[in-house]
Amino acid sequence: MTAVREVSLVVSKEYVRKKMLNSILEIIRSSVPKSMQNPELKAYVVDL
Repeated sequence: MTAVREVSLVVSKEYVRKKMLNSILEIIRSSVPKSMQNPELKAYVVDL
């Protein structure tokens, strides 16, 4: 079994600082090794 870790950011749909949120997301994505970024795992994500 492959070890995985999920990082979630919870913000309201009306979040007005989208540029800041996008910057944070890009920093997180660039910090995670490509080998750990598997888009197939998104099938298991549950939106709340």
